[in-house]
Amino acid sequence: MRVRVPQLSIRHIWAAAPVVAVFLASSTTPIMAADFWWHLKVGEIIFNQGKIPVVDTFSYLTQGQPYIYQAWLAELFMYVLYRHGNLQLVVFFNTLLLTTQFALVLYMCWGASGNIRLASACTLFAAWFALAERDVRPQSFSFLLFTVFYLLVRCYMRSRKRLIVILPLLMALWANLHGGFLLGLAILGLAILGESIKLALTAPGQRECLGGSPTVLGGSRWGSVPLLGGVLAGCLVALLLNPFGPEVIAYLSKIQGNVIIQGFVTEWFPASLRRIEDLPFFLAFFLCLVLFSQSRRRLAVLDLVLFCFFALMAFQAVRNFMWFAVIMAPILTEQATFLLADLRTANWSESLLGKFFASEIASRGTAASRERVGLNYLMAVLFLVALFLALPWVKTSLPIPTSRSALIDPETPVGGVDFLEANSVQGRIFNPDIYGGYLDWRLNPKLLVFVDARIELYPKEVWADYILVLNGYNWEQVMAKYGIEYIFLSKKEHRALIAAISLSNKWRTIYSDQISVIFQRQE
Repeated sequence: MRVRVPQLSIRHIWAAAPVVAVFLASSTTPIMAADFWWHLKVGEIIFNQGKIPVVDTFSYLTQGQPYIYQAWLAELFMYVLYRHGNLQLVVFFNTLLLTTQFALVLYMCWGASGNIRLASACTLFAAWFALAERDVRPQSFSFLLFTVFYLLVRCYMRSRKRLIVILPLLMALWANLHGGFLLGLAILGLAILGESIKLALTAPGQRECLGGSPTVLGGSRWGSVPLLGGVLAGCLVALLLNPFGPEVIAYLSKIQGNVIIQGFVTEWFPASLRRIEDLPFFLAFFLCLVLFSQSRRRLAVLDLVLFCFFALMAFQAVRNFMWFAVIMAPILTEQATFLLADLRTANWSESLLGKFFASEIASRGTAASRERVGLNYLMAVLFLVALFLALPWVKTSLPIPTSRSALIDPETPVGGVDFLEANSVQGRIFNPDIYGGYLDWRLNPKLLVFVDARIELYPKEVWADYILVLNGYNWEQVMAKYGIEYIFLSKKEHRALIAAISLSNKWRTIYSDQISVIFQRQE
């Protein structure tokens, strides 16, 4: 009996390309020092104590001060992964979250165009600037859930698939994983706004839903607003199903309005044409504007509302590039589809671009396409080999740059913390915020930190002193003010301050390697 081997077409290869690319980019990114380790420590505390801490136990400046660990469930989950599979499993799971997210983005783009090459290209384009935010941290849960919310709302508005009724259940989960759940509410609120605008601009007898299909809610003159409003109300109730209740909202508002975060943390900086890494976002934004102006299809109200809202967020802070990329990708794909259809009538198929996108349809089922099956299988094998080599358990043994093969950022002060642990160093230590999380993980509660990545926790006065010190001003007075006995610095980031301390006879070097240096106050 002959076993029929299914044909692997070029469409399968194009569908796999962005998914593979996202997996490779995420899996080969080391764990950064600043904003992962303290989350892992919180997960360990919850696991060992069987309860969520309600006060700070990491810094001697804020010890005992109330603090809301809103992402407690993500922290616990990451620690459980770590217990069962070390850092490799944590990195792998984070990679799966991001890969699944962009697989859903590809699905939306494909549905918007019917052209897998165009869908794949737009998905890759979105991932290009969005994946600057691919660090291992609870925010990865938000990326996936945000995409699911958008997908279900988009499907409902276009085809009336009422899977959006499960969104309150997802919100109850999301509210315990990461503070990005507010963006899920934003999507629903903007959908209601868009539908209301659509209904207001449409004659009573000709009302259509945002996707262009007839309204099917029993002829209701309110269109889909009642169901969307009900789902939004359900989500508002569901988000209260967390250990902190409505206090979570106040906590997140405090973060959003924190001027230290906005002025000190680079991911909160506004988008700027002066930063090379921000240029893909500007390219995407202006490309969308060009397509919107040239396409014969008028932009749907929902698409316009969502695009404007999340573009504004992206302009306000680079950490919002991800949200904009997810919203933009299917809109861009759909508009590009209609523009390419218009170009087809103007001999566009004679151009290189036209031949590229038209070849998908033209080649289906032809002898030429069947002859390329072998090449398609070769590409599939290469994809699988690349995925295997990028696995966290494998990549560390590859002869590639450490910035890609390492599990943790090479700038993580492993040697310095090993020294502090081996010598049971105790006392007040001054450390940069990027070192705080790793110190929390390795040495807490034996050694408490000066600051860590929880910017909102520390008073403005502390950050004012901190910034002065790192810029080399009044460092001796600040050390005396806080009773600092040890100074732990990065050789890459704090060269001027290290040079100044080295000239002082009040401090001596007790540890130094290529990454960090530790000073101790002389008796």
